[in-house]
Amino acid sequence: MLYQQLLNDLEDVAALPNVMLHHIPIGGFEGIPLPDFSQSKEMIREGYRVTKEYLAHPRAQGQPLNMPVFPAPAPPPPGAKVWPVQ
Repeated sequence: MLYQQLLNDLEDVAALPNVMLHHIPIGGFEGIPLPDFSQSKEMIREGYRVTKEYLAHPRAQGQPLNMPVFPAPAPPPPGAKVWPVQ
């Protein structure tokens, strides 16, 4: 569900003509479950370091981020309440 919300948010932002979306990958923490906050300090420190490095030499203006194309999500199961995306 969180992944689908991320895709929805990225799609909404990518559709705005006056916004340049930047993706700054932060590696080294793959496989850590979302509710595991035991390495938060290290994650924040690494995110700060990688972001500072990126901002010193950002991607050139007009070079778009290639957004992957994802299929439409499956319909909800019978009886499920669907909340509108805002």
